[in-house]
Amino acid sequence: MSETDTVVARPTGRRAAGSAVRGTDADAPAYTRLNVNIGTDVAAFLRDLTKRRRMTITEGVRRALLTWKLVEETLAEGGKVELVDSRGRVRELVFL
Repeated sequence: MSETDTVVARPTGRRAAGSAVRGTDADAPAYTRLNVNIGTDVAAFLRDLTKRRRMTITEGVRRALLTWKLVEETLAEGGKVELVDSRGRVRELVFL
């Protein structure tokens, strides 16, 4: 990937093996309901961020997980993850 590439995560509409199917339309996107326990500070951050971005909490969590997936795939392929600030300074993110 070049320095100017942008990766955009979009839902594929494909069902994962063993996932629940909503309704009767076999082509409809599938979903699985999850309940998670998170700290109150993280929950407040999630609510605030999704409100500012005008999206549902579900969409915020979906985007976060797809970003995590992209990071994991990049690292597994021997790549690295970097952030570039507004001054052009590059910082490598190191995941333990």
